[in-house]
Amino acid sequence: MVQQLQLQPHPEGGFYRETFRDEQKVQGGRAASTAILYLLPAGAKSKLHRLDASECWHAYLGALGRDCERPEPGVCYPLLLGRRRTPR
Repeated sequence: MVQQLQLQPHPEGGFYRETFRDEQKVQGGRAASTAILYLLPAGAKSKLHRLDASECWHAYLGALGRDCERPEPGVCYPLLLGRRRTPR
């Protein structure tokens, strides 16, 4: 699937391809918005990182993913990502 979707390694883990980059710039010259396809293969992990911009995630295929929002040290709000949200 990586080759089929022409994905490249993502610096934080997994694979990605940018599909949109807004021509409008924000302070600092960064694009106002971007969109990517992102694939995290089974067993792979994404590195813990701090977001400095809003993100919107769409889960299309695969197993239920788990993430954690950490607004401050020692606090974790669990996030479930994907289609199947019913606990087993």
